[in-house]
Amino acid sequence: VSHPMEFKKESEYYSPCSLQPLETVIEELKGVYDDNWFISLELKASWGRTQAEIKDVALAEPIKIMKKLGDILYSHNLRKTQCGIIVSVDTIKGSQETEAFKNLLDYCQLFSGKKRSDVVDDTMDVAGYHYDKVMPTIEFHPNHHGNEGRFVPKQINRHSIYWNIDTVEDLRLAADLHPAGIVSNTPQFIVETLKDPSWCQS
Repeated sequence: VSHPMEFKKESEYYSPCSLQPLETVIEELKGVYDDNWFISLELKASWGRTQAEIKDVALAEPIKIMKKLGDILYSHNLRKTQCGIIVSVDTIKGSQETEAFKNLLDYCQLFSGKKRSDVVDDTMDVAGYHYDKVMPTIEFHPNHHGNEGRFVPKQINRHSIYWNIDTVEDLRLAADLHPAGIVSNTPQFIVETLKDPSWCQS
């Protein structure tokens, strides 16, 4: 479990679960939260099939990472209420990858990750698959200083989990959108902010 920059020791910040085997992270979640937890997994693979991606030591071959993840999900008997995978379905190629991908959907919900330069579709159905959630960055909010003129369609907001909610201003923008949820790199700060009675009065 790690961001490619963490894996290659190029990051200045390392998450608490960085460089731990996924099996270890799952066991820790079970030990602390019993069955009341959820994990989203973005498969870091050479989806573009470029030479640069293939040579990148932090990116796995798509079929290998999907099969390995499938084995782990099976061995831990994860349920869709506990797991979401972030994959662009149009990057799945060939029958072997399709089979391995469909196997993952037996255990996990399907999420679509969106960085600020991406376009968010006005439908949750893409290429024969149904996305359970869309995960756009908070920069899609029209009032965010990093907005690049792209927005999340109103009907998709209630199915969205916004990420990069790291400041009070980010939290205010997210609240304005009424999404399904948020993801933060500063979770303790966000939780403390929400617990402050003045937050609901502002």
